[in-house]
Amino acid sequence: MSRLAILEQNVSYLYEAKHLGRADWADWLYERHVFVVAEKTAQLSERFNADAEPAVAAAMLHDIADAVMSRFDERHTEESLRIDRELLDVSGFSTDEIRLIIDDIIAKHSCRDGTVSESLAGKVMATADALAHITTDFYFYAVWANARGNKAMTTPNSGCWLN
Repeated sequence: MSRLAILEQNVSYLYEAKHLGRADWADWLYERHVFVVAEKTAQLSERFNADAEPAVAAAMLHDIADAVMSRFDERHTEESLRIDRELLDVSGFSTDEIRLIIDDIIAKHSCRDGTVSESLAGKVMATADALAHITTDFYFYAVWANARGNKAMTTPNSGCWLN
């Protein structure tokens, strides 16, 4: 079994466990976003000749803590990093690969505060995430969730997409 297949299996298990206290939008995220971003990342990696494996791994993990806790939990970032490292490690990724995936691709995929990935794989994943936001029902869901008082949804910063 490939490293990405092992990772996909573990990501699915985490979302399907339906942990108490998980993000309100975890089911939607799992069903309509996580693997959509991974698929778009694979397609863009091929198109732009980027290293697909770290980019796709990052795509599967970029919202992972939402599977186990609210995005508003003060431990969200810390827990996300812990889960990322654990799942990448058990999937067979090296320390250097884990560092690239977490510190460059995942950490910079939203391009907040002008922070942009240094790797092509990171730029591909950021673009795939943004495309998933605009080619799926992401914004319809965001409007609906916010109308209900759910503040779990945020909009992407488009400052780092591929051009």
